[in-house]
Amino acid sequence: MLEEKVQELISKLKHSLEEYWEDSQNLKFIKMRDELLSPLGYMLVRAIKPRKIVFVGDLHGDFESLEKIYEKYSEEKDILIVFLGDYVDRGPKQLETLLGVLLWKLENPEKIVMLRGNHETPSMNMYYGFMAALRNNLGELYSIFYRDFVEPLYLKLSIAFLADWDDSRIFAVHGGIPVEPFRIEDIEELEPELDPDDPILMQLLWNDPNDRVEKYRSSFRGPGVYVFGREVFERFVKENKVKLVVRAHEPVYGVSTMFEGRLYTVFTCRFYRIRPAVLEVDENLSPKSVFID
Repeated sequence: MLEEKVQELISKLKHSLEEYWEDSQNLKFIKMRDELLSPLGYMLVRAIKPRKIVFVGDLHGDFESLEKIYEKYSEEKDILIVFLGDYVDRGPKQLETLLGVLLWKLENPEKIVMLRGNHETPSMNMYYGFMAALRNNLGELYSIFYRDFVEPLYLKLSIAFLADWDDSRIFAVHGGIPVEPFRIEDIEELEPELDPDDPILMQLLWNDPNDRVEKYRSSFRGPGVYVFGREVFERFVKENKVKLVVRAHEPVYGVSTMFEGRLYTVFTCRFYRIRPAVLEVDENLSPKSVFID
C-alpha cells in the first residue's frame, strides 16, 4: 500500500522535475515540494503526555522495514511515531524510504515526527550512496532534485523530540548528548545547517554513549565528535529532568540499553545481519522492544 503511493509520487515528481528542467519558471515541482515539506520546520518537537510512542531507528534505505512499520501502526490511533533519522545512504531503496516517511508525515502530521540523522547531510550522501541512488532514479535531473528538494528538506527536519509527563520527560535524538552542559530548550535556538558546523548540533547528530567511559573522550567518527560516559549522562538527565533518552546511530541487535535502562539505542535497518526493531514506550514510560521481521 505504501509502496504504491511512493511510486506514484516519484512518477509525479519526475514529470514535474522534467518540466522544471526545461523551464525554471514552471513552478509545479516547487509547489509539490512545498506541499510535501509543509508539516516540517521545528528544531525541537514537543509532546504532552502522549499515550504511546514508537521510536524508529536508522532505516538506511530499508523500505521493507518501513512498509512493515506502516502496516503495523498506520491505523492505530493515539500514537506518536518518532523516526530518529538516517533514512538514506547504504540501502537499496533510499529515495523510496525518504519519500515514504515524508508521505506518511503529510497524511498524518500530528502522528509522525521526522528527526534528522547524521546522514541527512550532503557530505555523507556524496560518499555513502544517496547521490548515486538519485542518479540511478532520476538520471541527469538528480543534481537539481538534490539542490531544490533534498537540501530544503534536510534544513526543515527536526533535531530532537521531547515528551513531557509532569516531572518526567523523554528526550530523543539521532546521535547523543553534547558533552558540555546544555538545556534541551536551547535546541529551539539552533540554526539549521546543511553540513553542521555548530558544535551542539554536530554532537546531537553524531555523539555516542559508552558506560565504560566516566566523563567523555574523542570519537573515532572524527573531530568535534565525542563518546559520552556516565558523568555527562547523569548531569544531563538531572538538569533536564529526563527519565529516558532514546537515540539511534549505532547498529545494535534491534534495541540495546545502557545506564540502568535509562538510555536506549534503536536500530531498524535489516541490512546489517541483525533483526530490525522499534521501541514502544507507553504512558507509564515503560519501554518495550518490538522486532520488525
